[in-house]
Amino acid sequence: MSLVRSLILTLIGLAFTAGSLFVAFNPESPDLRLGLGCAAFFGGCTLVGASSLFVSKPPQPEPDGSTLIRGSPARSLAFALAALGFAVGATFAPQMWAEGDKVRAVIVALCGPFGLLGAVVFAMQALSSKPLYRLDRHGITAFTPRQWEMPWTAIDHFETVQVRGTRMLTIHALPEIHPRKAMFGVATVTTGASGLRFETLSGLVISYWERNRGKR
Repeated sequence: MSLVRSLILTLIGLAFTAGSLFVAFNPESPDLRLGLGCAAFFGGCTLVGASSLFVSKPPQPEPDGSTLIRGSPARSLAFALAALGFAVGATFAPQMWAEGDKVRAVIVALCGPFGLLGAVVFAMQALSSKPLYRLDRHGITAFTPRQWEMPWTAIDHFETVQVRGTRMLTIHALPEIHPRKAMFGVATVTTGASGLRFETLSGLVISYWERNRGKR
């Protein structure tokens, strides 16, 4: 997410969070459930935007030549709270269904399980001592939320994709090694809770690949 997008999301999130709290505690006609639910949802949006405003420094290589991409516990905790806020927002689904807005009710209801799942994943990252990724002369290894590894010699090319403002680096395998994965990609590398700029992370991955792809 770019700095401008992060700033806009943060400011909009703050404004809607403040408005939601006003609804919750308005002395004339308070609506505690509606106000606090919206505050939790928009507070989550605020945390996501605010956490993206601070960029981490590029990691330094380890003595053995590898580079560890670590997540920030504070940033992981912020993402976990944001995901929890989205899950709380799902409590409005029954009310929306009762009012006849069934399509939106279903969409909002889906925020519940996905929000809880995200909260668990990011909370585990905040408590874990494992890095997000390890880059060495052999290949790239990811540790969370699921572990996978890919040797440099099996990679054909990389592709940058963007989903709703978030850029990801997709790894494509050599066709003779993984025909299906060559077309659809093996996995994606994201900045996640690392706080790194996408250009920094993708540049590190590609530079390791370029130096080691011919080594077996």
